[in-house]
Amino acid sequence: MLFKNVSIIIPVYNAARFIAKAVASALSQAETKEVILIEDGSTDESLKECRSLATRYNVVKLYTHLGKTNKGISASRNLGIMKATGDYIAFLDADDYYLPNRFIEENKIFSENPNAEGVYGCIGAAFETSDSESQFYTLHDEELTTMKDRMPPEKLFKALLFGGYGYFSTNSITVKKEVFLKTGLFNEQLKCAEDSEMWLRLAVKAKLMPGEITKPLAMRFVHSSNTTHQIENVKESKNKMYYSLYKWSLNNAISFENKNNIFNALLFYTKTPNYSPKKLFRELIILYPESVLDEFFLKKFNLLYFKKNT
Repeated sequence: MLFKNVSIIIPVYNAARFIAKAVASALSQAETKEVILIEDGSTDESLKECRSLATRYNVVKLYTHLGKTNKGISASRNLGIMKATGDYIAFLDADDYYLPNRFIEENKIFSENPNAEGVYGCIGAAFETSDSESQFYTLHDEELTTMKDRMPPEKLFKALLFGGYGYFSTNSITVKKEVFLKTGLFNEQLKCAEDSEMWLRLAVKAKLMPGEITKPLAMRFVHSSNTTHQIENVKESKNKMYYSLYKWSLNNAISFENKNNIFNALLFYTKTPNYSPKKLFRELIILYPESVLDEFFLKKFNLLYFKKNT
C-alpha cells in the first residue's frame, strides 16, 4: 500500500508565488510520507518561501545544491530521489498542483499487481492568461496530457518513442524507488526533454501500467515563464534527447529490437528525409566509439551492408 509511503519531489526555481499551493496539494494526499523541496538557486524569494514551508510542516524537507547554486531540474530531481525515504516516488513541478485523490488508482494497481513498478495517469491544464493558453496550444493539441489507450507495458516503449498514442507527464507518474537502479537517474546534460528520456528508459526497463487516463490527477499551471513555451529550445533538446537515449541504450541490456527502434527514431526525428541509415550509422560510431563493442553494432552492420541477420 502507498499510505504514508510516497516521497513527493518538487524542484523549485523562481517559483515563490506558486510553491505554497503545490506543497498544500501534496500534503493533502493520504499517501504522502514526505514532500522534498529542492531549491535550485532561485533569484526570487523561493528559498525564503521554502524555508517557511519546511518550518511549518515537519514532513516538508528542504535541500539545496552545494553552494546554493543552480544545477537544473534533472540534478534537482536526482538529489530528491537520493534523499527520499519512501518506497515510492512521485514528482510535482513547483508551479503545478495535485487534485484530490491523486494516488487512488495507484493504490489499487500496486496492490493488485505486485510486479508493477510504475503507474502513469492524466493531467489537465489551467491557464494564467489567454496569451498563456494560446502559447500552450502551439505545442499541444489537447488540454489533457495522457495516453489515448491503455497500453500494455510491453508495448509502451514503442508507443512513446514513435508517438501517436499520446504521452504522460511527470506530474502523473508514480514509481517504486528501486526502479532507478535499473534506469539510472535523470540526465543532467539535458536542459529540456529530460523527463521524456527518463520515461522512455522506464518503459523499456520497468513494468509501467496505466492508471486513470481519462480524468486529470494533477493540473499544469500554464504561465508566461514556463520553459516549455520556448519552442526552439524544445526542438533542439528533443534532438539531444534521442542521441542521449541511444548512448544510454549502449550501456544497458535491452533487446536489439528496442535499440533498433531508438536508431530509427533518431533517423526519423532528427534528420532530413534523404539522410541515409548508413550515414547515421557511421555518424554514431564516430560519436560513440564504444558502440563497436555492443552486439547491436555487428547485427546492424550486417543488416545495413549485407542485408543479413546474424
